[in-house]
This record gives sequence, C-alpha cells and structure tokens, in this order.
Amino acid sequence: MSVVGLSLVLMLLLFLILGSGVWIAIALAVCGFAAVLTKVATPAGQVLATSMWTASNSWDLTALPMFIWMGEILYRTKLSDDMFEGLAPWLQKLPGRLLHVNVIGCAIFAAVSGSSAATCATIGRIALPELLKRGYDERMAVGTLAGSGTLGLLIPPSIIMIVYATATDQSIARLFIAGVIPGIVLAGLFMGFIVVWALFNHARMPPPEPVVPFRQRVYASRRLIPVMLLILGVIGSIYGGLASATEAAVVGEVEVRRRIGCAIARAVAQIRRQRRRVDDLAGIEETVGIERALHLPERVVEHGAEHLLGEWTAHHAVAVLA
Repeated sequence: MSVVGLSLVLMLLLFLILGSGVWIAIALAVCGFAAVLTKVATPAGQVLATSMWTASNSWDLTALPMFIWMGEILYRTKLSDDMFEGLAPWLQKLPGRLLHVNVIGCAIFAAVSGSSAATCATIGRIALPELLKRGYDERMAVGTLAGSGTLGLLIPPSIIMIVYATATDQSIARLFIAGVIPGIVLAGLFMGFIVVWALFNHARMPPPEPVVPFRQRVYASRRLIPVMLLILGVIGSIYGGLASATEAAVVGEVEVRRRIGCAIARAVAQIRRQRRRVDDLAGIEETVGIERALHLPERVVEHGAEHLLGEWTAHHAVAVLA
C-alpha cells in the first residue's frame, strides 16, 4: 500500500475510533500501532512502548498536573466572586462598563491557571449571571466571555506551551516570557472592540449605575490582592530566574493550598463562634423560662389561668410554624 493510501486508511480509522467515544490518546495509540505494523520490521509493541516512555519521561511535564490542580482548586473557591467585586467599581466609567470584567478577569485568571477551559468556567460562573441580571446584552456577554477564555492558551503559565515546548525541545520559561506581551495585546484588542461596540450600540446597554466613591473602589480592590500575589509568585519567579516552570507550578500550588487552609481555618472559627452564640442564647432562654416558671403562681392570680394557657398555645404555635 502506498503512503497516500495508508494515510487515508489511518485517518478513517482515527475518525472511526474517535466517533465511537474512545479517548483521543488511545485512538492515536491504536493508529500508530497499526502504522508500525504495516511499515516497520521491528516488533510493533516494543517500538510503541519505547516511544510512549520517551515522550512521557520528561521532568518538564510534571508542571502540567500542578497547574491543572491549581486551576481546579481556584475554580472551587470564591476567586471569581472576589475578582468581580474588585474589578467592577473601576470599570463603570469605561464604555462597555462591566463587559470588560470578562476580559480582565479572564486575563488575570489565565495567569494563574494555564487552562482556557478553567478560565472560561471560573469567570463565567459569576460574571455571566451578574451581567445578565443587570441587563447587559446576552450575545455580547457570552461572546466576550468565550473570546476572552482563549487567553488561557497564550498568557503563561499556558498548558499548551508546556506541551509544545516538551515536544519540540524548547525552553518553557522562554515561551512563557514570550507569551506575556501578545496576551496583553490581545486582551487590549478585546477591550477596544467592546468600547467601539458600546459607543455605537447605546440602546443595547443598560442604564448607568451609581458612581462608586474612590474610597470604596480602593477598599474593594483588596479582593484582588490574593490573586495578584499568586501571579507574582508564579510568573515573577520565572521572570526573575528564581525558578523553572515546574518549580513555579509547585510554588503556585503550595500557595493556593496555604490560602485554602487559612480560609478553612477562618470558616471553622466562625462556625465555632456562631455555635457559642447559639449556646448562649439557649442558656438565656432557659434561664428566662425558669424565672417565668417561678413567677407562675403570681401570674395565675393576676391574669387568670385561661389567659396564660392561650398565651402559651399561641407562642408555641408560632414557634412550630417558624
């Protein structure tokens, strides 16, 4: 069979396997195994095993699970809420207003996750419902989110850059450094399009919201401090030559876990304080009930037994309904 004929057969086999729902990696491995069987005299199993081990036995690839794990942890936190609350007050006077939150939020989250899917899901979880609730155009809100989500492929630490650098034997750190400026430029182009669209489509924009005072805007910006420190720890360590991409991924993951631990500790402390308040209120109620019981004979003489029985019945009926 000629090379062209074999290529067509392998492509059809690949599409058939993918169409049956098999994972992409397994489909590619089956097609490669079939190609080796037809064209290579060496045992196909040995060639396939050696190729797979050589491709996966790379220290640089250990950064992948770290960045994926970091993005997954951040997705489960309140990072998207904090970013929206911190960015929204500063963008109210810009044409397009809160639509820019999608772009800037995706650019910031892309700098700590490296995944476009995680970026789009995390920012869209809070930004999209808020934009629709405030009356922004649905097509524009979804479009800006979908377009800005792709910034995760370009802004470091990009998972695609790690895979490409490993496959082509390039420096991951240099690719990361080279991706920062194009990512910022692309985000700026997205924001420029939103500005132009807002200027020519006033009717599709919601009415302006009350202006937030400068002091409140500065106070709201405190919510951006954790993610900025995380970006500084991951990207800053690579730019400063203090760590490689793999080491920076470990630094970022440890920093995220530390902050999650602090948040859990604060939540546990708050729950304990609330429980103490509930216990105190229960003790007060019990004390008041005892005092009222001690003065029951006097109240019976003063108000009458029928009045007290009706008061007790009404009180407990309200408690049950509540």
